[in-house]
Amino acid sequence: VIDPDAPLQEAVERMRQRRLRRLVVTDAAGVVAGVLTEHDLVRHLEHEYVDLLRDTVQAQARELREFHRMLGRREKLDEILAAASDLALVASRRNGRIIYANEHAQELLGKATALPGAFLPETLAAAGFEADWVREAWCVLRERGKWSGEAGLASLADQRYFDIHASLLSTGGAKPFGYVLTLRDITSQRLAVSALQASETRYRTLVEHLPMRVFVKDRRFAYVSCNSKYAGDVAIAPATSSARPISSFFPPNWPSVTKTTIGA
Repeated sequence: VIDPDAPLQEAVERMRQRRLRRLVVTDAAGVVAGVLTEHDLVRHLEHEYVDLLRDTVQAQARELREFHRMLGRREKLDEILAAASDLALVASRRNGRIIYANEHAQELLGKATALPGAFLPETLAAAGFEADWVREAWCVLRERGKWSGEAGLASLADQRYFDIHASLLSTGGAKPFGYVLTLRDITSQRLAVSALQASETRYRTLVEHLPMRVFVKDRRFAYVSCNSKYAGDVAIAPATSSARPISSFFPPNWPSVTKTTIGA
């Protein structure tokens, strides 16, 4: 039994402890006033339960929709980045902890399971980028919010070069929450430029040491370059011959030289 003036919480606790489904309510004289059941205890809470359940379901539905939206965007992003096979992309929080890396970045910097949560500067250094360069670039990025340049990645097989850009990462809010880093492999371009420069050096060395006079003109008959022997004949420095018309090498009172004569 229980007194009709007893707090509801007391009735709930008594029924819970004794595993009762009903309590007899009696007054001070011991007269039965009624029976209290489990249903009576929760009846006044039904509307609150319904409201709470509805709010919970709605919140879960919103989270589910947001999850599907973000998943769709993530899948679309992966498709775009997969199409750009030469672009490695890494996103991190402001503290440098990696939160995303596309497939190319995973191949370049480490296993997919190791990248999320890893410290970006340490990951770059571990991948083979020079430690001093990593520290300097990270300091500039933290200070200015962006960094761009080229860096070499040494491996056991060969030397690779990358065009790297880093900037603040924001979702449209007022305060950026991280950084995004893109790395594009430019090894083939660097090797082509190096080969071209080496070829140019060999060409200039060869021309410079030939016993005859050598000059190169474009289709408008303006000088492009010449060797020292020819430059000595016309009293100019080889470096100053570029893009000069042929008439500039002769006194002003000389007859003009026609293209026909030059061609001959």
